[in-house]
Amino acid sequence: MLRKLLFITLLVPILGTAQKFTDSQIKEMIETYKGLDRGPYKSINWFCEDGTIRDSKDPCPGDLEGIQHASYKPQVIELAQRNHIYFGEILASNEIWKFWDGNNNHSRLKQYQLQKFLENSDNGWIQEKSQFYRGAKQIEDEEEWGRKFYYTVLSSNEIVDRDFFLVRESLRDLPHDGDTNLSQEIRSLSKILAERNPAFMELRIKIHGNPEKEDTQAVENWLKEHEKKSRKKILKNLSY
Repeated sequence: MLRKLLFITLLVPILGTAQKFTDSQIKEMIETYKGLDRGPYKSINWFCEDGTIRDSKDPCPGDLEGIQHASYKPQVIELAQRNHIYFGEILASNEIWKFWDGNNNHSRLKQYQLQKFLENSDNGWIQEKSQFYRGAKQIEDEEEWGRKFYYTVLSSNEIVDRDFFLVRESLRDLPHDGDTNLSQEIRSLSKILAERNPAFMELRIKIHGNPEKEDTQAVENWLKEHEKKSRKKILKNLSY
């Protein structure tokens, strides 16, 4: 019996280590997801209030409320469970206190901020292609979740006193502003432009799902590029 207990005592830490993904495996995941159109995501689904998950073309039945966004690849879910590393976080899919992650020094919130920085500075980083995956995130749902997040955590005087700097800095990265008339107009115009010129569709999806200030420059670059192409096409037609 003593030998069995000793064996189990020695085996448990080994198994715990073996279950984690190694740094090289995680690096390989990152490079793989960069090149995939869906990145870390598996598919678009409906997530209903009763806990059921349905196909993107099969909304929640009856009076059941639900939201639509991407689901994660199984490997991404395993990475979160084994290593506490979260790729491509969709805020609307989270429970507020799990995302706050107080028992792990707020690791998930900090990871979200770090990934935002990498996405902005490294061409989308892990979402190099999946930032254009239509329907992966719904900005309205992300902003609504963000507002609930701040209403919840800021209702605690203890958190405000202890973690004020963390909360203040997170405001830069977590969407929470709400749907203004201007944002509605921007999405509407981008939709019209994409319908008239399908080449704008990738940018339209990006603006609708994950709008950022850098999108202004991206649109200006797109306009310059396609203005040149239009002029060349006109000149070509005139030459015949």
